[in-house]
This record gives sequence, C-alpha cells and structure tokens, in this order.
Amino acid sequence: MMLAPIWCASISDRTAHVADVVTRGRLGPGEMLAIDLREQRIYPNEEIKTKLAAEHPYGEWVENVRAIDDDLSNLSETAEFARDELRRRMVAAGLTLEDLELLLQPMVEQAKEAVGSMGDDSPLAVLSEQYRPMSHFFRQNFSQVTNPPIDSLREYRVMTLKTRFGNLGNVLDQDSAQVEILTLDSPVVTNAMFARMNEIMGKGAVHVDCTFGRQEGERALRDAIERIKREAEDAVRQGYSHIILSDEEISQTRVALPMILATGGVHSHLFV
Repeated sequence: MMLAPIWCASISDRTAHVADVVTRGRLGPGEMLAIDLREQRIYPNEEIKTKLAAEHPYGEWVENVRAIDDDLSNLSETAEFARDELRRRMVAAGLTLEDLELLLQPMVEQAKEAVGSMGDDSPLAVLSEQYRPMSHFFRQNFSQVTNPPIDSLREYRVMTLKTRFGNLGNVLDQDSAQVEILTLDSPVVTNAMFARMNEIMGKGAVHVDCTFGRQEGERALRDAIERIKREAEDAVRQGYSHIILSDEEISQTRVALPMILATGGVHSHLFV
C-alpha cells in the first residue's frame, strides 16, 4: 500500500450536496490522513497507526531495552585518589573553593539546591581575567529563563534526563537491533556506578584517552583532537557499541583536553 499524506481537503464544487459528504472534521495535533491511490480510499489517523503497528512485533522489540538503574544501586563507594591527588584533579577540572562551599556543601549536608545553582552571576567567561574552563562558556546566566524547559525535577512532565547507551542504528531498519540499548534515569553516576556500567557494557565498550603530553609542541591540542576522532571512528568500524572518552590519565606530564571539546569533536566527526 502506498500512503500519500495530505494536509487538508475542501469541497470547491458549489454544486456538491451535503449528502455527498461521507465524513468531515479537522486534523488534530500529531494526526494525519493518507490516500491509497490503488485502492482509491482514504485512511484516517487511527487506521494508519494500527496498520503500521501491526507490521512488526514492536512490543517484543521494546523488551530489549534494558534499564540498568537497579544494577547500579546499593553499591559501596571507595576513594580512588589520595587527598593531594584529588585536589590537583579538582583544580585541573576548574573546580574552585567557591564551588565546593556554595554549591556542593549545601547539597551534601542538607540535600537542598544551593542558591548559586540558579545560574552564574560572575563575569562572562570570555571577559573574565581569571582562568575559566571551556564548559563555563556554555553556562546559564543568573536567573536566565530557558525555553524549552531544562529542569528535570520541576518540569518532569515535559523534560527528562533519561539517557540511552548504545547504537540506535538506522531508524529505517526494521529489526530488533534498533532497540538493543541500555538506559539510565540520569547521566550522573558515581565512580562505583561507572565501574559497574563498564562491566555491563563488557566487550562492547572501548576507552579513548583524552590527554596529551605537555611537551608535544604547539599543535599538541589539535593533534590530540584528531587522534581522538580517528580512534573513535576506528572503534565504530570495529563494531564497538560504546565509546568512553576519559581523561583519567591526567598527570603532571599529561594534560587533559576539555571534555566538552573532545565530546563535541567526536560527535561531529561520527555524524559527518
């Protein structure tokens, strides 16, 4: 059956009688009409969806979606770095004492949202005389109204942080591989949760180092980005489903790329 969607229809012949009208109405949000030119009939919205839904066992396919939230719960956390090493990594990530005292401390001690979480009232990153991580160039200004909503707690009916892991493939492919994915209610995970995720992903995951040597010259950053994109592409071609970009190899001799830059570069490269 060839379905030809139409937007609207009207009777232009003034000689038509009311008795000639079989049905009338208007299309609602998300609705459509289709015309089968061979059968010479019109398919209404519900009939179209019923026919398409019956073509494949979508209900069975959806069962392949695995929610791993329960697998990541009730895990014991252990410190991975000593105090001095942790402090160096926090400084390298751009965390300041102000961030810890005004944002993290109220959240940890009182389980409340800090006032500073409303936005960033410091000077624009591009105008600041202090070092600002690249992520600060994309932060929400203080009390800035956003549209569409970005608050998954207060606006949960229209916004969610549910995250999917895995290759969704070609949306035109009609097979169960389209939904063989993992899901999480939130992309924020602890160290123990991340380690457990690696176990669940197993051989389907590959790690890509997002650091470079501090003595590699003026093109070190550019060369590192090209290497990361190349390794990510190679991993996809080899059949890996999950690419993990990591800067955990950061040290006194290795510098970490801004992760927003590495992630954006890989995303753009793989979808070109």
